[in-house]
Amino acid sequence: MAENQLNYVREQLQAMRTTEWKAVAQATGVAYGTVYNIAYATRSKDPSYSNVYSLFTHLKAKRKPYEQRRKPRAETIVPAEMHKCLNAEA
Repeated sequence: MAENQLNYVREQLQAMRTTEWKAVAQATGVAYGTVYNIAYATRSKDPSYSNVYSLFTHLKAKRKPYEQRRKPRAETIVPAEMHKCLNAEA
């Protein structure tokens, strides 16, 4: 089971942008360098289970992907022209 968790964590981290890893590291308490090493299997081929488990539970949680949380939905963005019209009426 631990090997499946490690593979899952690596796949999820590699699918993310490296800039998003900082938020993952802060949320899980795992150092950014460790997140990098786990994602690319550098230095340690067998990382500690506590780090992998922390990342696994965080990534497996039912959350929107980081990219979707950062970007506003297209319907909520007001085009510049419409914004000018709205301000002119007020």
